[in-house]
Amino acid sequence: MLKKFLFITILIVLSIPLLDTLLGGIFPNDPLGGDYKTTTTIPLSWDNFLSGNYQKKQSKACNDQLNLHSTWVRLYNQGMFSCFGEANLYNGVIGKDNYLFDKSYIQAYYGDDFVGKNKATQQVEVLQKLQKILKFYGKKLAVCFLPGKPSFYPDKIPDHLVSTPKMTNTTFYSQALSKTGIPVLNLNDFFMYAKDTAGYCLYPKYGIHLSSYGTVLAADTLVKFIEALTQKDLPNPIITNITTTNQLRHYDDDIYKSLNLLMPLEMDTLAYPDIAYTAGSSRCRVLTIGDSFYKYIFDSGIHSKAFDQGSFWFYAKKVWPLSTQKDVKNLDIRSEIINNDVVLLFASEATLYRFPYGINKDIPPLISPLNKDWHYVQLAEHIQNNAEWQSNIRQKAAQDNISFEEQQKKEIDFFLEAYIKKQPQKDQKLYQYIEYIKGHDEWFNSIKNNAISNQKNLNEALYLDALYYYNQQQK
Repeated sequence: MLKKFLFITILIVLSIPLLDTLLGGIFPNDPLGGDYKTTTTIPLSWDNFLSGNYQKKQSKACNDQLNLHSTWVRLYNQGMFSCFGEANLYNGVIGKDNYLFDKSYIQAYYGDDFVGKNKATQQVEVLQKLQKILKFYGKKLAVCFLPGKPSFYPDKIPDHLVSTPKMTNTTFYSQALSKTGIPVLNLNDFFMYAKDTAGYCLYPKYGIHLSSYGTVLAADTLVKFIEALTQKDLPNPIITNITTTNQLRHYDDDIYKSLNLLMPLEMDTLAYPDIAYTAGSSRCRVLTIGDSFYKYIFDSGIHSKAFDQGSFWFYAKKVWPLSTQKDVKNLDIRSEIINNDVVLLFASEATLYRFPYGINKDIPPLISPLNKDWHYVQLAEHIQNNAEWQSNIRQKAAQDNISFEEQQKKEIDFFLEAYIKKQPQKDQKLYQYIEYIKGHDEWFNSIKNNAISNQKNLNEALYLDALYYYNQQQK
């Protein structure tokens, strides 16, 4: 009798999800948190059927569509969390005192993801080329590094993941960039100091990013850094009021949501500031290329108000917010960059293995100035640093009985014309228009005077005028 009772009970329990689904959902069933996606089915075909892919996908899709699926997932996750101290999420790690970490951040903290000196040096060289291009247009390049959660709470890292500290991407890039003259704001020291003096939590226990309060502190420091860099008085964020609550907002519980537990955990009390802004006597547009740590600075409005509606490119792939549905690759990159005053690379230590994101060796040639004078200087510098090319020019100059400088100009003109012919038709036209404008004193002087009166860079003004003329010709 007991065996029958147990058997019937087990059948009833196992049938509950199916019965609940068939009856349209009797029990409450909240959707799963985090980046969770249900399985989509694939069409039935002989290849899919014989390979077993159709059966696997169909079975998984039916399982995902059960009304109580998320409840069973939470029940399983709760058991793993409570009984074994494990988090059923991608790369998730439960540290001491239940502090939640992403394993990649721990690896970055110990230097286990260091890209190597050769690759990092090559990336720095790419940034030097970018800086040279920006300087031609009167723009600036800057870098900001943020510490990850393990740097902030190294004592909470679980023992089995403690490693021997090695060279990290943050350390190498900070040192290498400082030698190039590229301005770097390294917020590691700032947050280590603020940890005991801020008065509020800067890294939430159950989050991967800075707390909302910590992000405002980072943004305030960043704005002051850009002010010093550009010598402009910008609108600065000011905290006017602080609300403390354990009802977490924004990204403060992002890892916790992905845990999908059945029983809620007790939340720490965090601070949420209200922000006003100083008037600021100047404006400065900043294009930020960065990781997810910049999302709240942008979403909170600090970026647009302090940086005059500048843009944020998420990993240099998507224009934020994602609702714009714009891909960076579809933008006119040269014009986008020229329309900003500063290009800021914003990176947390866990994503530095991807630094500088979309700024690779192909970008500088793509956005190089459409100005023959600029290319002439670059080629002249290249010749100066190439003994073999110099020797070849001297031999040709002697044969033609001309000076080294004359022969060098002939060489540069030849290579430059060949280079321009390989460019897209639009760029070839812009080269022509810029040279045409420079050859007409009245037009050129008008652009020059306007640039001076508006405190604009002449090369930028020249490009924008040529671009306007090109667009008018296309109508």
